[in-house]
Amino acid sequence: MCLYCDTFGGDTIWYLNPKAYGWRMYKIRERENPDAEVTMVNPGIVDWEPISEIIRFEETDPELYRKKLDNFSEHIGAMSKMQVVPIQDAEKIMEISRLPSSLPCMCRWIYRGILPQSKEEFSCGGLGTSMFRWERWPERYKNAHACGGVDFMSVEEGKSWLRHVNERGFVHCVGHEIGYLNMICNCNYPECMIMRFRLDYDIKGGLLKAHYIALVEKDECVGCLSCAHRCQFGALRYNPNFEKMEIDPYKCFGCGLCETACPSGAITLERRERFPGLRDNW
Repeated sequence: MCLYCDTFGGDTIWYLNPKAYGWRMYKIRERENPDAEVTMVNPGIVDWEPISEIIRFEETDPELYRKKLDNFSEHIGAMSKMQVVPIQDAEKIMEISRLPSSLPCMCRWIYRGILPQSKEEFSCGGLGTSMFRWERWPERYKNAHACGGVDFMSVEEGKSWLRHVNERGFVHCVGHEIGYLNMICNCNYPECMIMRFRLDYDIKGGLLKAHYIALVEKDECVGCLSCAHRCQFGALRYNPNFEKMEIDPYKCFGCGLCETACPSGAITLERRERFPGLRDNW
């Protein structure tokens, strides 16, 4: 089990524990200063050296570079506690959570300047009782696009929305703050900030791999390449000798995008803990 499960999971995966969505956990989150203004980032953890400054040491002082990256990873882990999930678990999250909603992607806005033109383009989501406080969110976020700030959905609408963004090729990630699960992001590399930190700089503090890995059943794979463009983690490759797809389990994040694109059902998801060499590879 991952470190979040050790702390918040009980006897199940942490994000499938109903307690993670409860009002009690939300109150614990704001106990230190219940009257504080709602912000997108805790101001107490943003005072660190930016990555643009850190990478300057990569060639001149590799040891210092690694030390600075480790420090940066700790700060990112304090700010962003995310984990990749396949759509099967994402749909279960919709069933457990209260008041699912879709929101615009901040990463796409920051890195690409892309603003959604309709709510059908929303790809991130809010979960649980914190969405009752939507009116307290910063105006710069609520009014960042022309079509309103949030779209509240029913559970079935939420599942349909997840299938829509999955078909578009977005990776599902859930996030929490002190055990309270408050968001489900659906993003892609290189726009997703936390994915860029993990893939470009091996900063593991903010994003954990899923509890699953993808496996290819060679007898079922027809080499159609339908899945080839879906992997954003470099784990999927086509072997021309056998005309089959192969998956590197050490690179696989278990997002399941390849699995949902496979027309022959040749790709399956298996629990990471089943494989001794991967059970600690988060």
